Amino acid sequence: MLIKHLAIKTGSNIIDHKEIKKPPRKISNRSTRGRPIFIKPAYKQLIVRFDKQAAYDYFMNENYWSLEIENFVVRILPGNPDDPEYKKRTSHYFKITGLPLNSTAKDIEPLIKHVYGRTCTFTQTTKYSTMKNAYIYVSPNNYPTDAINGASSLFEGYNLHVLPGHLSLKTCNTCGSPLHEAKNCDDKNFDIDQNNRKIFKKRFINRNEEKIAINENHRARFNHVITLNANKRSPTMSQNPKPNHTPPRNYNNKNNQQSGSLLYPRQTKQPYNNHNNYGNNNKDLKYDNSYIAPHLDNPQVTDINRSEQRITQLEQQVQSLLQSVKTLQDGKSKVDSTIADIHHNHNLMSSSLNDISTRLDKYDTIIQQLTTNINLLSQEKISEHKERNVKTPK
Repeated sequence: MLIKHLAIKTGSNIIDHKEIKKPPRKISNRSTRGRPIFIKPAYKQLIVRFDKQAAYDYFMNENYWSLEIENFVVRILPGNPDDPEYKKRTSHYFKITGLPLNSTAKDIEPLIKHVYGRTCTFTQTTKYSTMKNAYIYVSPNNYPTDAINGASSLFEGYNLHVLPGHLSLKTCNTCGSPLHEAKNCDDKNFDIDQNNRKIFKKRFINRNEEKIAINENHRARFNHVITLNANKRSPTMSQNPKPNHTPPRNYNNKNNQQSGSLLYPRQTKQPYNNHNNYGNNNKDLKYDNSYIAPHLDNPQVTDINRSEQRITQLEQQVQSLLQSVKTLQDGKSKVDSTIADIHHNHNLMSSSLNDISTRLDKYDTIIQQLTTNINLLSQEKISEHKERNVKTPK
């Protein structure tokens, strides 16, 4: 998807791309039965080659440092580490410590904008990590080279620490503070285990992903419909199209009431009047009159009808919009044709004006020649007249 997105963004073809595979990183001071623990890189790196130089210039000249694709941020760098643009995009950054483990670039977007950040990356975490760090890269013009300390702020109930990259301060691996080491961490967010050791809690952002609770009355009345829908979507039902026959049960007996009963199929209009379908042994079968099976008078069916009417109205609106779009396209075609005629007439007029200008230049040349000749003739006439006047006294 990234390759396709880059091709669409630049309007160029990608002739080659190669993944740069980095070796797994060894975790210091961690081992399993004497064996070192290695973790894979958190990110993938790709070298992409375009068929046009304009595609590369597009990202560099337009100052694109990253691209957002869904919930991910793709960082863009020149392929040559010695390129001045590469050094510009990697030399100045802020280190953000104490972030929750599930935080993303979207979560810290206000902070990125506050420090005029252009892109950011996150450090890799392990199953032992309680928080993670981020690096926000900025332009050299927006970097405080004379800063001598950092800053801290609250984020989702946790302390964040913002440190300029040139300070190179060692931070706590538990809370991210630059004021102490991990062994002296004073974070209060921990539990005490049976060995009287501090087990620091992992930091997470509470996304408030609440589920919609179903009313128990509605659950009891429509549970068979929910079960039928679930069975219809399950792969086992698709492999075995013949449902197992479920004998009818007495709904007055709460202990025997189960979900998934096939007594009331969705399309049946009179679900509990035909007792002969279940054999002679079911003559004394009693049903709970409080149970309402889905039928035309059911509010659920009414909601479905309303939804269908709404869908019909929306389809009509879509058709109307399509007709309007077609009308606008026809009008655009006429306008384009008119503009083309105007351009053609303009070109003809420009050509005619050029011809007239050329002719005027020629006429000016002829007039100048005629003027010169007239002057010469005038001078000759004057000379002849003088000669005659000189000869007259004799």
